[in-house]
Amino acid sequence: MNRIEKIKLKIQKLDKLLTELKNEVQLLDNELQKKKNKRVIKKQKDIPSIDVLKSEYEDLYKLFLNQNSKVVNDFIASKDRVYLIELCKANNIVLDSSKRSQTKMAEEIIQWFVQRKAITKKIK
Repeated sequence: MNRIEKIKLKIQKLDKLLTELKNEVQLLDNELQKKKNKRVIKKQKDIPSIDVLKSEYEDLYKLFLNQNSKVVNDFIASKDRVYLIELCKANNIVLDSSKRSQTKMAEEIIQWFVQRKAITKKIK
């Protein structure tokens, strides 16, 4: 075998290997897309309507008035970040919820409730 034939064989092997790698990458990409689509669908299913989010917020406020701030902490801890972001949006609560921990979000919602309670308090 002369040198040119050896180079051609190496090129053929490289070409075959590249084809195999491209196929593997395509399969992995397909799997990732499927997982991503499942997550998006799951998130969409988990988020209730705006009316339900508003109602839940009002119920939480009533519990806060009747009990204490622990109910807010428990509520926040039981929900995921996407749900909490949507809850804040639906109720016009201005929080940078994308950069906050659940503890910080709970503290801010409690502050909103305390302010609301003070504003709506009846004057005797």
